[in-house]
Amino acid sequence: TRAYHASMVILITRRLLAIALVSAAAPCTLAAQDADVIVRNARIWTGDTLRPSAQAVAIRGERLIAVGTNAQADAHRGARTRVIDAGGRFVTPGFIDDHTHFSQAGALLIGANLLDVSTAAPLAQRVKAAVGRMSPGAWLTGGDWGAYEDSPANSTGPAGAARTARFSPDRTIIDSVSGTTPMLLNRWDRSAWLANGVALERAGLSCAQPVAGLECVGGRATGRVADSALARVRRAIAPKTFDQRLREARAAQQHLSELGVTTIHDITPPFQLPVYTELKRRGELGVRVFARPTLDKWSRLTYAGIAPGFGADWIRIRPLKGFVDGIQGNSPARFYEPQLHSG
Repeated sequence: TRAYHASMVILITRRLLAIALVSAAAPCTLAAQDADVIVRNARIWTGDTLRPSAQAVAIRGERLIAVGTNAQADAHRGARTRVIDAGGRFVTPGFIDDHTHFSQAGALLIGANLLDVSTAAPLAQRVKAAVGRMSPGAWLTGGDWGAYEDSPANSTGPAGAARTARFSPDRTIIDSVSGTTPMLLNRWDRSAWLANGVALERAGLSCAQPVAGLECVGGRATGRVADSALARVRRAIAPKTFDQRLREARAAQQHLSELGVTTIHDITPPFQLPVYTELKRRGELGVRVFARPTLDKWSRLTYAGIAPGFGADWIRIRPLKGFVDGIQGNSPARFYEPQLHSG
């Protein structure tokens, strides 16, 4: 009997039941074993072109030990086997997301997701909600506002005409909802940064003592920072605790589970690998990770003896990510031929 990785998503009463199971158990020893779980009377898409559909699946530990008819799965039924009658519902292998920024997603879910924000009211609303989720003393950072803001596609004139003015928030929008939480928010492309009054105070910045990059209007700091002022705010940011990273990872993982995603190819910064490892140690890692460090880490990886494929079933180093240009959606990318927008 062929042993498949147990990564199935079962649609039962419109809910996704994700079974994301992997193990190194030897396939040749599985056929005679009792199953822990059997799902029968299902419409299963296997992903195997030779056997694209099946009726039942039997699972033991972290492996599929039978995929076929009800009778084939029932052959592995024991006294302690849990049997799920799918009632003709659809079952599919778990989904694989082949490009994630997992740590950033977790930070956005716990913090302020501003990707689709380009006006004042939703900015204030998202920030206020995020403050309620922050632990005492934690900084609210990132946000990535304006990722879907209008590009030249929505401006008048031919492609290449002057861009519609970008959303450029100031601290008056966020100070009233900040409470005691210091903040350093940024535009998605890192071209603009916004600090609230608490953050400016922590960084020792005021218009009474001008600093390069501190924007002042009428003797009052707007919160827009760059250059030396930005550097000072960054130095004031308290390091993110490991517990905070675990909390963000759990939020991102929960979101993936709700969508039936059981494997990710992740753009993985160095601090994230210990988070995955700790979740695995605690038995909380519910998604397989193909880690994709950035290309600039290559020399350090090779120095440590880490080659592509390093790792195990749940966490494995795969390719490296290189950054060449911008993205098409907001038009910083360069093309050999003119890229026309349709609006």
